[in-house]
Amino acid sequence: MLRARKIACNAAMALSLSASLLFAQNAALRGNVSDAKTGEPLPQANVMVKNTAVAMGAASNLAGRFEIKNLSAGAYRVSVSFMGYEKQAVESLVLLAGEEKELNLQLAPAEIQLNPVVSSASRQQEKALEAPAAIAVVETKRCNAARR
Repeated sequence: MLRARKIACNAAMALSLSASLLFAQNAALRGNVSDAKTGEPLPQANVMVKNTAVAMGAASNLAGRFEIKNLSAGAYRVSVSFMGYEKQAVESLVLLAGEEKELNLQLAPAEIQLNPVVSSASRQQEKALEAPAAIAVVETKRCNAARR
């Protein structure tokens, strides 16, 4: 009788443990990535979610939407990047078990500094400083002002 009771108790514990593992809920992170100035969606933006145990990522779709599923409960660092825009990070985003959190991110356009371009024409190759013609260097600020 005691042995049957012990077996029944162990079976009940095993069943409850397996049921809790079976129904353990994972969290999900969804949201939008858009341009901070225009509000336009940014398709194919990289969204990375990291903590000490896991690193997962997704790319936003044509509408700027992303979704990362099967995240365990915990604190995460979320980083978003898109070419031509400043990277953005959200530190310590806490997800609870079963939670579906919405995170909308806006990225600011980044100014990319390039080396100046020298354009010249000559029958023979020569250094820009030794050329017999006038030389002018046009900076990015002046080009941007001319566009406006």
